[in-house]
Amino acid sequence: MPRAVDRAKAATIGEAASQAQYEVLRAGREKVQQSAPRWRRVTDGNPCGFCAMVCSRGPAYRSADAAGQGRRYHAHCGCTVEPFFGDPSTWVPSPDEARFIEAYNASWKPGIDKWDLSDDIGAWLSDPANAVAQEAKASGLDLTGINAAKTTQEIGAELQKVIGTRGNVSGFDGAALDLERTRSAAEQTARMFDRYPEVNADVQVVKLGKPYAQAVGSRDGYDGSMGNLRLQISSAKLGKRSKVDEMFRHDAESGHFHAHGDTDPMSYIVSHEFGHLVDFAGRGQIAGTAPTPMALRVSAIKKQLLSDEGIVNINGREQFEWVKKNVSGYGQSNLDEQVAEAFADVIVNGDRAKPFSRLIHDEYVARLKERRG
Repeated sequence: MPRAVDRAKAATIGEAASQAQYEVLRAGREKVQQSAPRWRRVTDGNPCGFCAMVCSRGPAYRSADAAGQGRRYHAHCGCTVEPFFGDPSTWVPSPDEARFIEAYNASWKPGIDKWDLSDDIGAWLSDPANAVAQEAKASGLDLTGINAAKTTQEIGAELQKVIGTRGNVSGFDGAALDLERTRSAAEQTARMFDRYPEVNADVQVVKLGKPYAQAVGSRDGYDGSMGNLRLQISSAKLGKRSKVDEMFRHDAESGHFHAHGDTDPMSYIVSHEFGHLVDFAGRGQIAGTAPTPMALRVSAIKKQLLSDEGIVNINGREQFEWVKKNVSGYGQSNLDEQVAEAFADVIVNGDRAKPFSRLIHDEYVARLKERRG
């Protein structure tokens, strides 16, 4: 179906779906509109490229209708409109809106039409690399040193600067390590430490044999002290002659990992293992009580989702296949791996993460906020 026709059809569906809600709220909106000098469109946090483009303009609309009140530009559009009082020049974009603006600036070029522009914005927003860069920029994380390092030893030294007293970095001086593969592993490790300040851990490049990497730590009694947890990355998988890219691509294509063709192997691997560390940290003592292990919470969420889908035999083959579809093949091995796979899915894949992964990730965030007190 041609793109214009497809969009028109989606817009028509959206119009019909939103009409009832529009009629109910119309009277109140019209009263507010009389006193609101400017309006802005607000997204549900996960917009298409077109909606992100519209929202990036901020309070630029003279009326609610101009901002798209009551209109859905496509099926499942979750956008609304809001009045803005005051000088539009004082508007401060939210972190999401700042991301939309950056996507617009990166995608715009002379002569581009709005549909091609919105497609390019959507592609920019769905690129995990851009999402990670935006997050690092917002947090103030400085990866310049790691990015500029010319040897693996320098990469290790720069990573130590980022981690500081939260853990000891070792093993980056191996002669057989590949520079760029080591760099990507170090950069993702730095991002994880920046994003989860509750986790203190040593980072080691060691001989592991078969695993890409592994997390080591106590499942009980984590006290946040340095060295209580360890992130170990296989020196063989960082080696110059390693076939890690080919191996990872095969694992992704087979569904063993929930990864895509553009996924950086070491970023995914580090995120997965850091998920285990976050799990260990979340099982630590909170206000003198031992919280429920994340694996048990995963089991409860999965049980409810399976029940909602009418799957009663949750201990049989149905559950096994459901996990592969909604988590990954690796997640089928045990609940701990489901936790780590869900974590990596959200961290690396962003908007492309599976709904089940998002639920588990939100549990992580809630538990760690509880630890922060």
